Amino acid sequence: MSYITIFTAPKPFTNPHINLIQRNAIRSWQALGPDIEVLLMGDEEGMAEAAKELGVRHVADVKRSQTSEKPGPPFINAMYDAARQVSNSPMLLCANADVIFFP
Repeated sequence: MSYITIFTAPKPFTNPHINLIQRNAIRSWQALGPDIEVLLMGDEEGMAEAAKELGVRHVADVKRSQTSEKPGPPFINAMYDAARQVSNSPMLLCANADVIFFP
């Protein structure tokens, strides 16, 4: 059982700069210790591959807002609901995918 689950809805992993920033943030979360679980939520381009490469869980099916042109970001309440369903951690933390945490 993980002590805490950190979850996020990253941007697509297609822009090299955004890709680097998000991967650095996720790696910083993993470096907090073995009791940390990381979830990437949504189905943005490159997310499944990044999750696999980084060794984190991917939750693709999360209810999203809808704009006239394309799907919007996942709803925050839907992200919390999904995290509760797939994680057994006693604590959940939603973070932006560009935030680096230090010990």
